[in-house]
Amino acid sequence: MNIFSLRLVHKITGIGMIGLVGVVLTGGIYAYGEASSAAYRAASESARTIFDLSSRIEMELLEGRRAEKDFLLRNDLKKVERQIEVNKSAASDIETLRGKILVFGKPDLASKVEALSASLKQYQSHFLAVVREKQQLGLDENSGLEGRLRTSVHDIESRVDQLHQPGLLVTMLMMRRHEKDFMLRHAAKYGDEMKKRAAEFMEAVTSADIPDTAKAELKDKLATYQRDFFAWMETSYAVSGEVKAMSESFAMVEPVIEGISAAVNNLKAAADQSRLEVGEAVQWQMAIAVLSIAFLVLGGGFFIGRSVSGPFRS
Repeated sequence: MNIFSLRLVHKITGIGMIGLVGVVLTGGIYAYGEASSAAYRAASESARTIFDLSSRIEMELLEGRRAEKDFLLRNDLKKVERQIEVNKSAASDIETLRGKILVFGKPDLASKVEALSASLKQYQSHFLAVVREKQQLGLDENSGLEGRLRTSVHDIESRVDQLHQPGLLVTMLMMRRHEKDFMLRHAAKYGDEMKKRAAEFMEAVTSADIPDTAKAELKDKLATYQRDFFAWMETSYAVSGEVKAMSESFAMVEPVIEGISAAVNNLKAAADQSRLEVGEAVQWQMAIAVLSIAFLVLGGGFFIGRSVSGPFRS
């Protein structure tokens, strides 16, 4: 009976050992799975952060572009302030994005982000140049070259009206027409036509039946008008050139940010997929381990029960 009792204890202990091994094995699989999942979760979260940051940069660039267009349409300096503010935020986010991508282990993508930063700086430089040239040109009819031209035109037109010289009035109206045509179309030929009409006006003044003091006054006012018009003309060319360069610079930014967004989206998708795959693998491993241990325990219990039931019946 003592031998039987000892053997029974050993058999029951064996079942307990199988269960203990099962618990340890299941716990080990769970711990391994958690460690693996944690790494992939961290990679997935990092990819998501990069994706969100890239999306924010894209929105900031669009908002800055809108502020730029609003300034060009309305000459509102508040739009300039807004554009500068948004651009600073975008530049800071781009630098942060580059650092995160480097940590993620994608140096090629980080170099694209660096190229984006360089293109954005070039675009911003042209935008600020446009603002300076537009301010010099005049943000309204009373400021800058716009205001000076308006004043000089008003002075010479008023004096021509006072002298009642139809010939001078006709030539003056022709000069005003060329002035307006250039402002609308920015064609150089209107500047050439302006010079011809100015020469004709000078000849008409010389031959006009008016006092010499009036002739000298008109010639002086014409010189002022011509100076202000051609200064406005040259500055408008400068504005057009900077606007074109600014648009070309932003055109270089657009494909870069689109490429970065696509690459970042792929990073996020790949990280999410890896995390899901690891989670599913761990679940399968734990299920197999639990089923195996249950099978061993049930099998061991069955055989031990068979070996014990005989002596009990005896």
